[in-house]
Amino acid sequence: MYADKWAVGYKGTLSNFILASDTIGIGGRAFSTCSGLINITIPNNIISIGTYAFYNCYKLESVVLSRGLTSIGDYTFSYCAKLSSVTIPASIITIGNNAFYNCSLLSNLTVASNSSLTTIGSSAFYNCNITSLNIPSSLISIGNSAFNSCDNLSSITFAASGALTTIGSYAFSGCGITTLNIPASVTNIGTGAFSNCSTLLTISVAGDNTIYKSDENCVVLKSNNSLIFGCNGSTIPNYVTSIEAYAFSVVLQ
Repeated sequence: MYADKWAVGYKGTLSNFILASDTIGIGGRAFSTCSGLINITIPNNIISIGTYAFYNCYKLESVVLSRGLTSIGDYTFSYCAKLSSVTIPASIITIGNNAFYNCSLLSNLTVASNSSLTTIGSSAFYNCNITSLNIPSSLISIGNSAFNSCDNLSSITFAASGALTTIGSYAFSGCGITTLNIPASVTNIGTGAFSNCSTLLTISVAGDNTIYKSDENCVVLKSNNSLIFGCNGSTIPNYVTSIEAYAFSVVLQ
């Protein structure tokens, strides 16, 4: 069903769906719980996908996002249990909260090299199967629990001269990384951002970061020498004045 060139509702049984070429948007819950949907192609003139648009399309395996798309709404693809690969086109600015929540087979996440992405919402990729992640230079904020419980995520690469300022609480909790290099631009690391990363052994912070420093595989707040977090390879520096909550929840017992 269409309204003013927006796809606003479909509850059919087609496995392969191609939207009309003049479609400009997909409304909230438009394809929610379409039990037969396996593949969908989104035309390049679509600029927005609404909240819950493909929620619980549990057979959906493939989606081609349009090159004109600027935002992915909250819960848009959450619980798409068979979705295995997503490419975020350069036009995307915002990925909403819980956008790909519990897409447990999503292993291949590709972000365009010339990305415009600025915000990844809270729990956007919670409990996905992503194995590696390249953070584009445009990204400013990673929301709370954005990649929480992505236990196969073993590699995170931050752009060397990027815009990233905020890594939310529990953003990468429970991931499988072994090394972590925090860039100079980061000024706010939330509580438990890298908690329960039991394989993490090496931590460094860029020397020109104005807020944080690394020492003995610990991240320390420069202003008061408070230890923010450490890892299995940490030794606590003797000048540390306090230790933040969840600072060593990564350490194996």
